Amino acid sequence: MHHFKRQHSCQQSTNIHFIITLLLLIFASNGISQTASEYFQKGVNAASLNEKIQAFERATQLDPNYVEAFFYLGLAYKSNQQYQQAEITLNKAYYTNPYALNDKIKAQILFELGTVYMLTGKTKKGIETFRGVEQLAGRNNSLRGRTAYELGQAYIAQGEYTTALEILRRGKRLLPQNSVLFNEAITKANGKQGLNSQYANANSLLQAGRHTEAITLLERIAKADPNFKDVLTLLETARLQSAQRVQPLQIDSQVQPQSKPERKVSPPKIDSAQNQPVAKQRVRQKTVVQTEPETPVIEQHYKNGVAALRKKQWQQALEQFDAVQRLEPGYGNVANLLAQAQRELRAAREKKAKTAQLYKQGKTLMENKEWRQAAAVFSSLQAIDPSYEDTEEQLLKIRDALVKQRQIKTNIDTLYQHGVTALQTSDWLQAVLAFEKVKMLNPAYKDVENKLADARFNLKRNGNMAAKTDAKNTGALLWIGSGVSLLLLPMVGAFAFSPTLRARVYLSQGHYLKAARIYENFLKKKPERVALYPILANIYLLEDQRDENAIRVFETTLKLNVLTQRRAEINSIVSDYYLSQGRTDGNAIAIMERELDKKLKKLSSGTI
Repeated sequence: MHHFKRQHSCQQSTNIHFIITLLLLIFASNGISQTASEYFQKGVNAASLNEKIQAFERATQLDPNYVEAFFYLGLAYKSNQQYQQAEITLNKAYYTNPYALNDKIKAQILFELGTVYMLTGKTKKGIETFRGVEQLAGRNNSLRGRTAYELGQAYIAQGEYTTALEILRRGKRLLPQNSVLFNEAITKANGKQGLNSQYANANSLLQAGRHTEAITLLERIAKADPNFKDVLTLLETARLQSAQRVQPLQIDSQVQPQSKPERKVSPPKIDSAQNQPVAKQRVRQKTVVQTEPETPVIEQHYKNGVAALRKKQWQQALEQFDAVQRLEPGYGNVANLLAQAQRELRAAREKKAKTAQLYKQGKTLMENKEWRQAAAVFSSLQAIDPSYEDTEEQLLKIRDALVKQRQIKTNIDTLYQHGVTALQTSDWLQAVLAFEKVKMLNPAYKDVENKLADARFNLKRNGNMAAKTDAKNTGALLWIGSGVSLLLLPMVGAFAFSPTLRARVYLSQGHYLKAARIYENFLKKKPERVALYPILANIYLLEDQRDENAIRVFETTLKLNVLTQRRAEINSIVSDYYLSQGRTDGNAIAIMERELDKKLKKLSSGTI
């Protein structure tokens, strides 16, 4: 008898170790592969742009419909100045799964795509894209205002100053807090409009042969903005045309008095009356000999200075014009150009100091997690100098933080209420899922700790009760003999490998997408398991998944009339999808009618 007990005890211990080993293998194998969502999160948290790009690229490879990953990858490419890749990727974000996107997301993607077009000089495409953002922005004044600013700059680049002014003034009304930026852009557009009018007048004067007036007007334009259209080239053309008209008269007046003394050689002894003209002529000849070799040098310095102005190389321009003025102070309009170079150099130094100050201020705000103020500061910095330091990268970090804040603000109340409802209906698993999500978003939110502990306790208690029942039954059976325990082993192994059990374990750990994949595969094989559809639908809602897979599950949940606390939300999503598809079949019309009826009731009750 004792021998039988020892043998039985050994076998029981072996069975337990075997089961534990199997479970460890299951969890180890599931931990090896990372999901697209995990790579996406890795990219969001990455410190460098290269790490972000690698993680987001991997996420899109694992899930080709992962719109958010494509969007963030496009932003990372843009910050890394890989504009061609950014353009391709943002287009993928927009067109990969359009039915899963609402207008807000579409507008945000198009806005970023428009900025990429502008950075690559595709102004017409940029304007078209920003016009698309205007149509999708709805009542989002922030996005509408930012779009107006970008559109205004685009129209300035196109030379359509009247349109630019109209749009910029509208944008200023939408975003009065950014009036300084808009005022600068409006001033710029007004200035360009005035210069354009003067430029047109100068062209007319040139065609009429009034070179002196045209030169005066063109010099005024070049002084205000040397990069305005081809004003410097036109100014040089006007000067050459003017010189060609005047030069022949100057040559005649100089040659005639010089030629007579050259033909007559004065004798050594002549009176003072005859010597005076000769002395003057010698002085004049000496002056001509000295200036002739210097003239090409002056012209070269002048041309170098003009070229440096075009390239915005203010220090070099200053040196060249200074050299011209030292050789011949009255040469051309060198005094004005020298003054302009000095002004531009001073402005460049002031700009450098201002950008450094703004960058430091923005970084301090980011450290204090004052994201909106930081965004405003870095946007101002970007408007002054888009290439300063890593401004684009800092703006990307700020956008990430703001996106998270908006998600928290939008979802947390809804999640908490779902958790409370699940507690009231004794749906402990759904309660745990909802409260875990709330805690992850905001650990200090209301009494989420207590609610989560309550849900976990009930879930664990139910599990323990089931386990105790199984243990009692197993204990009774074990006394029958070792043969029965051998029969139980395959049953325990099957339980260990049960896909729904693994899915529930993933749910309890917060790995929602892993659980979703298991439920999806299980339902393909056994679509009759009706109870699993609302669980999968809830996971899609929690993860904000709206692809065709999710729509099919939502449709099935509605058709089967399965009990779920989020039926109204599911109905609304499916209704929007049907509208976008133009569906007119009976089932679609019924769902859309329910949604319309719900909205009418809300309207009549004054809740919307």
